Amino acid sequence: LLAEAGMVVVALTVDKTTGSVVAGPEIASRGFVYMKESDGLMDEVKQAVRTALAARQEPEVIDRELIGAVVRSAVRRFINQRFDRKPVVIPLVLEV
Repeated sequence: LLAEAGMVVVALTVDKTTGSVVAGPEIASRGFVYMKESDGLMDEVKQAVRTALAARQEPEVIDRELIGAVVRSAVRRFINQRFDRKPVVIPLVLEV
C-alpha cells in the first residue's frame, strides 16, 4: 500500500485544556509528491487541516484520538478529491 499510494504524516501540537492548535500542522510526505516542488500543495493541505479543526465542535474533554481522526479525515478527503489517490495518513498530535 505504501509503495502504491505513499504516506503523509501530519504533526501538530494542541493545548490540552482548550484543544486549540499551538504549533503546526507540519507535513511530511514520502512516495506521494516530491516535497521541494510541492510547497503550494502542502500549504493547501495545512489549510484543509486548520479548517477541519476549526469546524469541529469542541467536546468538554480534549481527546487526541478525536483530533487525529479529524486530521486524518481532512487530509484523506483533500488528497482524494485533488489527486484521486489514497495515501496512508498518520496524524501525530502532541499536547502541551
